[in-house]
Amino acid sequence: VVGSSYARFGINEKELESKTKNLALPSQDLYYGCKIAKTLLERNSNIKRLILLSYRRYTKLRYDNTCS
Repeated sequence: VVGSSYARFGINEKELESKTKNLALPSQDLYYGCKIAKTLLERNSNIKRLILLSYRRYTKLRYDNTCS
């Protein structure tokens, strides 16, 4: 599991059927969540499922927190 605090605190890996690790972080940006997911999948061929959960609030502020 990767993503923001929604994934970190909203998904309890102990309740899932397969071996699961929750690597999500509070305030994790979607851009970096995707980078982490990509790296994990490239380095570990044993990963069968990857959950990426993030939330992005759209505002009228003039900054982009995705670094993309």
